[in-house]
Amino acid sequence: MLVSYYSLTGNIQKFLEKSSAKNILPIITGQEIINENSILITSSIAFGECPPPVWQFTKNNHKFIKGLVGSGNKNWGSLYCGAVKMLSTEYSIPILLQFELTGDIEDLVQFNKIVASSL
Repeated sequence: MLVSYYSLTGNIQKFLEKSSAKNILPIITGQEIINENSILITSSIAFGECPPPVWQFTKNNHKFIKGLVGSGNKNWGSLYCGAVKMLSTEYSIPILLQFELTGDIEDLVQFNKIVASSL
């Protein structure tokens, strides 16, 4: 399963380095095009908003995005992982996992199971 991700602060990249995911695509501009099923991982910016490159990437590739994973900080309360909530609502893509910052061992175990399942 392809894992596409956007990591503004590096937390998601650190999470992925600890995971079993091997087929990984960083989102840089949002213009990247995929032609295989993918899980999308992103954080939020500002006050729970979706980063523009992620919004564009999802607009271009939503038919191949089979699940969303959010990284965030629970100090933001209801805005925690706001980007994946927005994308889920807009494109009817299920949220598979939300984790705080770089995640913990339980988050990694769950994520690895998701990637292995190939949805």
